Amino acid sequence: MIVPAIPSIFAGIATIFYLTDKPEKAHWLTSEEKALLIQDIEQDKKALGHREHSVLKALTNPTVWKFIAIYFCIIMANSTLTFFGPSVVREIGFSSPATVGWIMAAIYLGGAAGMILNGIHSDRTSEVRYHCAFAALAGATGLMALGFVLPASAVLSLAALALAIVGTMSAIPVFWQMPNHCLAGSAAAVGIALINSVANLAGFGAPYLMGYLKDTTGVMTHGLWLVAAVEALTFVLIVGFVSKVSRQSHQPA
Repeated sequence: MIVPAIPSIFAGIATIFYLTDKPEKAHWLTSEEKALLIQDIEQDKKALGHREHSVLKALTNPTVWKFIAIYFCIIMANSTLTFFGPSVVREIGFSSPATVGWIMAAIYLGGAAGMILNGIHSDRTSEVRYHCAFAALAGATGLMALGFVLPASAVLSLAALALAIVGTMSAIPVFWQMPNHCLAGSAAAVGIALINSVANLAGFGAPYLMGYLKDTTGVMTHGLWLVAAVEALTFVLIVGFVSKVSRQSHQPA
């Protein structure tokens, strides 16, 4: 465990002495490059309008806790799929660990493609909210469908599992564009850390909840439906409580 960490430790030490926190101190840039970068930063600040900089205010900002709730719902679904995806594949008849691994690898490759394509389309259309909301809704639909077809149909179960994984994964990168439009500076660092830390408690609790429901009922159906309902709540929270966010218009959430 120590040996793999050594490059990261040295890289971190080198970063302290090499990287700077302001463009004008970046010795590897020319004077023209520094001026252009500073100009771009100032234009972005003006376009974004007012954003919270205070650390204490960020911790008590209702918007931050709104994003915690949204990300909690997404992570709950993502953790459930990560831990119980292989169990789904085994339950429909694939007993070989190698086969299960290849099937999950193929589905997650599709999830990675979904993340990239959803992000690209979000950039091109300058829209964030619905790209996250509908991706999460697709994930919830897949989980809900999986609860109905598992284990009766292997084909439909795999299709539902794939939809759930691709949808859920595609929502995650686009989500992070929303808090970035209402926080800046130290508040951004603290707010994003708080969102990530608190919401990731779902990653701890979801597997236990799924395991408990499976042991209690003997099937994964009820657990899948519950997680689907939580992920569907993502759509409601974003559409109902998050203001329009655009990468070009830069309207604060």
